[in-house]
Amino acid sequence: MTRLCVLLRHSKNVRCWFAHNILFAYTNRFSEYLLECPSAEVRGAFAKLIVFIAHFSLQDGPCPTPVASPGPSTQACDNLSLSDHLLRAVLNLLRREVSEHGRHLQQYFNLFVMCANLGVPEKTQLLKLSVPATFMLVALDEGPGPPIKYQYAELGKLYGVVSQLVRCCDVSSRMQSSLAPIMALQQLVAEILFVRTSYIKKIIEDCSNSDETIKLLRFSCWENPQFSSTVLSELLWQ
Repeated sequence: MTRLCVLLRHSKNVRCWFAHNILFAYTNRFSEYLLECPSAEVRGAFAKLIVFIAHFSLQDGPCPTPVASPGPSTQACDNLSLSDHLLRAVLNLLRREVSEHGRHLQQYFNLFVMCANLGVPEKTQLLKLSVPATFMLVALDEGPGPPIKYQYAELGKLYGVVSQLVRCCDVSSRMQSSLAPIMALQQLVAEILFVRTSYIKKIIEDCSNSDETIKLLRFSCWENPQFSSTVLSELLWQ
């Protein structure tokens, strides 16, 4: 395993070959090892492997669209990096497989936590892949796939990723922030967070003791009396 990691770290060709022949060549590879595998150790190791390859291939340049990639190949997809293709493959599991294998969601979403913790380039990548909006919709059972079937689905990692990424965005149209943003807050994210109240209700009900939830609420309330009033009302109802 150590030798494999050395090769994957230092060789673009090895990363490309490994991804296309070991990962993308099998349509159920990502679901099998991230969601279906009964061993937590195997699921965790596979997630770390994906993050490892995604991190070191982020600057590799355009990579051919994988043969097993869902949907037709477009010029935009052909310009994506191997790192983008890997994360898109993981995100595509939200269309069906995540709903069917809800017992193992913590490690699935922890993959994105690991990515976001690597630094600004990875946070920027996740924002460009619309991860905050996608995860918020998943939490609200609004897509991109069916609602998660498992009654006790653990979404704490999902909320943490959303919190980290939202706090990296320019929210000057809604509130004041002294932080240097990565990019403007996407319109759908702003609507779900600041206009609709269902997501705020959800995180206060499910994850109010989490540091990431507290950070997101503090960040969003700063110099924003309307949002502060909404949060205060929800807290009083708990």
